[in-house]
Amino acid sequence: MGVALFRRIDDLTWYFNSAESALGLSSNYSAILAMGFRGPSAGADYEPIYDGMIDAATRFRKVRARLARCSPRAHRILRAAYSHTLAHPQLVAQGALGDLVQVALLDATERELLRLVARGVAAELADLRARCRSALQAAEREFMETTSPARAEVSL
Repeated sequence: MGVALFRRIDDLTWYFNSAESALGLSSNYSAILAMGFRGPSAGADYEPIYDGMIDAATRFRKVRARLARCSPRAHRILRAAYSHTLAHPQLVAQGALGDLVQVALLDATERELLRLVARGVAAELADLRARCRSALQAAEREFMETTSPARAEVSL
């Protein structure tokens, strides 16, 4: 579903969901298995570095620098909204909060949200949805207003 209701920031979607694989970082599970079957030196194989990994590293550093300039609250909201994280099936099935479930979970427990959704009080749900939407839009605005730190020029 993503965050289609809001300004979709591709760099954030990529950063929170695909950056690690683009950087060539993978699970160490296969290395552990290799060591188990072929001995300790089997897990020490190095992966080659591809041009795409260098581009990904540059993009990763830029996004990380911009996130570092955001408030901790904005960073948490952006991570919650842009990460592809599964929420409780009942919260998703009800559709009361739409794509804002993870943002709502920053300030309420899953149990509290389930109770709220079960009560079905439209005014309360609309208020929560509006607060979450406002928080996400403020966090997105904060991110968009940041710029990557300029590289210091070195003069010799």
